[in-house]
Amino acid sequence: MTDPKPPKRIFPEASTDARAAEHVPSSPQTESEAYKLAFQDAAFLLRPDLRPVRFQLELLKPELLMNEANIASTFVFYGSARVPEPAKAQALLEAARTDWDRKVAERLIAKSKYYDEARKLARQVSRFPGPHMVDGRGTYPFLDRSLKWKPVSRTREAVR
Repeated sequence: MTDPKPPKRIFPEASTDARAAEHVPSSPQTESEAYKLAFQDAAFLLRPDLRPVRFQLELLKPELLMNEANIASTFVFYGSARVPEPAKAQALLEAARTDWDRKVAERLIAKSKYYDEARKLARQVSRFPGPHMVDGRGTYPFLDRSLKWKPVSRTREAVR
C-alpha cells in the first residue's frame, strides 16, 4: 500500500474471466445456468428487459472500432437501395415486357440521376479532411479542437 500510483487495471480483463470460467470444476452449482458469466450467457443477453443494454452495445461497438482504426468521423448518406445507377435503370426499361414494368423503369430512370448526384457529393466531401457538414449557407463548418463549430471557407488551402 506504499505505492502512491494506483494500478492501471484493477479488475481482470473479460477474456481472463472467460478462460477461468472454462476450468471450473463440475458441480450442481457450476452446472446451473445462473452460474454462467452474464456476457457469455446468450439466453440471458437476449431477454427482453436487456434490450436497452443490447442497443447501447450496438452503438458502442462501431464507436470503439472506429476509434481503434483512428477514424475521427464518418459521412452517412441516407437513400434507397431500390434506385439503380442510370445505366442499370436504362437496362430495366429495355428489358421491360409489360406496361407496368415500363412505367416502373421510367420512374427509376427519372430518379437515377440522384444516384450520380450522391456519388458526386461523396467525392467532394471525401476531399476535405476532418469532421464537416454542408450547412444552408453552403459553407463547410469544421470542428476545432475545442469542439466548437467554426465556419471555414470551401477552399482546401483554408483547411490545411
